[in-house]
Amino acid sequence: MTTSSSSSAEISASATDVIRVLLDFDKYPTWAGFESVNILQANTDRSDFEVKFELTTSGVSDKLITQISQPSLGVIVWSLRESTLLSKLDGKFDIIELDSNRCKVTYELDVRFKNAMMNLMKKSLEGQMIEKLLNRLADQAAKA
Repeated sequence: MTTSSSSSAEISASATDVIRVLLDFDKYPTWAGFESVNILQANTDRSDFEVKFELTTSGVSDKLITQISQPSLGVIVWSLRESTLLSKLDGKFDIIELDSNRCKVTYELDVRFKNAMMNLMKKSLEGQMIEKLLNRLADQAAKA
């Protein structure tokens, strides 16, 4: 993801709890800003998913279908399959255990909009999305 943006945060929760929160798609509407989330497909060991997200933000609505996988412990990656507004949405979480109640989460995101004007603000929008989600993730993981 050479054109991606990334940021890291220390979260007061174990890496296991953070991973559990990130893979509990049914709870995303309660903390991650999505209106609805549906798992369309999951493999038997639940390490690979196709997930549909619906969101409305600033009066703009979209339905996203993403392929999400956990290729190794502490790594979650996703890529866009379908969207009305986006032509690309690739992301990655790297979760590193610092101690039993603390981990470092690095969130990397690469977004491309179908509307060329929106791409002029790509880095700023990616940064805002990353920071907002890391803050919400920290809050949700602390409750886990």
